[in-house]
Amino acid sequence: MTPARISVHSAVAVIGLVTLLLGALLGSYAVSLEHIWGVLTGQIQGFERTVVLEWRIPRAAAALLVGACLGLSGAILQTVTRNALASPDLIGISGGAYTAVLILVVLVSADWAYVAPAALIGALLAAAALFAVSGSRSQQRGSRFLLAGVALAALLGGINSWIVVSASLESAMAAATWGAGSLAASTWSTVWLSGTTLALGAALCALTVRRLRVHALGDDLAASLGAAPRSLRIQLIAIAVALAAIATAICGPIGLLPLVAPPIARALSRTSETPLALSAMLAAVLLAIADLIAQHILPGGPPAGLVTTVLGGVYLMLMLLRR
Repeated sequence: MTPARISVHSAVAVIGLVTLLLGALLGSYAVSLEHIWGVLTGQIQGFERTVVLEWRIPRAAAALLVGACLGLSGAILQTVTRNALASPDLIGISGGAYTAVLILVVLVSADWAYVAPAALIGALLAAAALFAVSGSRSQQRGSRFLLAGVALAALLGGINSWIVVSASLESAMAAATWGAGSLAASTWSTVWLSGTTLALGAALCALTVRRLRVHALGDDLAASLGAAPRSLRIQLIAIAVALAAIATAICGPIGLLPLVAPPIARALSRTSETPLALSAMLAAVLLAIADLIAQHILPGGPPAGLVTTVLGGVYLMLMLLRR
C-alpha cells in the first residue's frame, strides 16, 4: 500500500472515531468528555452510564458497522459484475430481505428475533432470481443484469407496499419506520451481530483477494490461470448478499449508500479497481454522519436511511452534471 493510500485510510479511520465520539457526546442530555471517560472506566454509574453505554455508543457503533457491511457488499458486487451501478439496494437484494421480513413479521406475526435469518433467506432468493433472469455470464455484466435488477427491485417494492398497506396500523407504522432505515433501536446485540457479520465477510474476502485480482483480467484469462471465475463469482456474490441481508435486518434498507461509497473510494485511491476495505470504511463514516445529521440537525429526527437516500441522490446528480 502506497503512502498516499495509507494517509487516506488513516484519515477516514480518524473521521470514524470522531463520529463515534460525537455520537456519545451529543444529545438532549449533556455529557462531558470527562464524564464519558468516567463511564468507560467504570468510575461513573447511574443514569449517565445508561445514556452513554446503553443508548448512544451502541447506536453510533452500529451505524459504523452496518455502514461498513453495506459498503463492502456494494464494492464486491461492483467488482464481480464489473458494473458501477451494481448495488444491493438497486438490484433488489435489499428489497428481497425487506420482503421476507415483512412477510414474517406482518403477515405471519412472528417474533422479531427471526428477522436476521428471514432477511438472509429473502436476499438469497432475490439474488437467485436476479441471476436466473439476467441470463448468461456475459449478460450478467451488461445492461441486462442492471435492468433485471431494477425490475426485480420495482416488483419487490410493490409487494412491500402492499404488505404495509394491508397490515394493521401498529404493524404498518413499525414496518414503515424500520423500512426507512432507522438505527434508533440499536443495542449491543445489534453491534455484536453487525460486527460478527462484517468480520466474517472481511475474512472471507481476504481469502479470495489474490483470485479476485486475476478475475479482474477477464473470465477467459482467469480460467486459463486456474482462478475458476464462475465459482469465485458465486462465492463473492453470496458474501455480498449475506452482508446486505444482515445489514437490512438490523436497521432496514439503507438507500444508495452501497452505490456511492465504492466510486468515492476509487476516486480517493486513484485506481480503476474498487478498494474493498476503503469502500467499507467510507460507507461506515457516511452512515454515521447521516445518523448524526438525522438525530441532531434535521427536525423530527428522521431515519438515517432517508438522509443517505437524499445525499446519495444529490451526489449522483452532481456526478452526472460533472460528466
